[in-house]
Amino acid sequence: MSDQATASRATSKTRRGSLAKRIVVASLMVPAAAVGVLSAGASPASATSGGIIGYHEIRVFPTWFWGSTTFCARNVETVPGKYAKIRVTPMSNPTLFDDVYANPGQTTCIRRSWWGSAIVANNLSVTGARADVYTY
Repeated sequence: MSDQATASRATSKTRRGSLAKRIVVASLMVPAAAVGVLSAGASPASATSGGIIGYHEIRVFPTWFWGSTTFCARNVETVPGKYAKIRVTPMSNPTLFDDVYANPGQTTCIRRSWWGSAIVANNLSVTGARADVYTY
C-alpha cells in the first residue's frame, strides 16, 4: 500500500471518529438548549411585581400565552374613602379594559386570558390612592 493510500485511510477514520463525536455532542446539546428556551419562555409572566403606583402612573406587565394571568391591586392607603381604581388594558386591543377597584387596605384581583399580550396598569384613582400592583 502506498503512503498516500495509508494517509487517506487514516484521515478517513479520523473524520468518521470526529463526525461521530460531533453527532453525540449535538444530540446532547439540542435537549439542553430546548430546556433553556422553554424555561426562558415561561419565566416572563411569573410573579411580576410592578411596585406601588400613584395617580396616573402606569406599569406594563407580561402575561401568560397559555392559560390565564392574574392581576392584583392592593390599596396601600389607610384613610377611609381613598379607594384605588386601576385600569388594566391589553396592549393588543386598547379598546378592551377592566377597572379594578380596591378599598383602603384591600386587595382585588382579576384573572384573564390575555394570550401573551402585555397589559398596562394605569392608576386612575381620583382620590389620590396609591396601589401596589402585581401579576402571577
